[in-house]
Amino acid sequence: MADLRTSVPPQLAQATSTTSIMLDVIIALMPALIMGIYVFGWRALTVTLVSVAACVVWEWLYRKVMKKPQMVGDFSAIVTGILLAFVCPVTLPWWTLVIGAFFSIVVVKQLYG
Repeated sequence: MADLRTSVPPQLAQATSTTSIMLDVIIALMPALIMGIYVFGWRALTVTLVSVAACVVWEWLYRKVMKKPQMVGDFSAIVTGILLAFVCPVTLPWWTLVIGAFFSIVVVKQLYG
């Protein structure tokens, strides 16, 4: 009978923070953003920047009004903004992105966790 030996997994355990995970996600999304700009033009970048800015502002504003500690520095609002922009057409008006960012951040992320 074969001797089966088990050992510890080869991965190194390391402490990870939300900020480092979100930075990894942002880096992973960059090729898709670059391809979106290549295919749809600079309007794709504009939509993404508006979406990210709106998400960051809504998160900052909500946490300020609710007197909670600011979490904007963990980059999760930036990831939310990028993902929101990825599911919207490039012809979408900017104000629709701002409303979508409100629902993404305030209603879904902050109220529902």
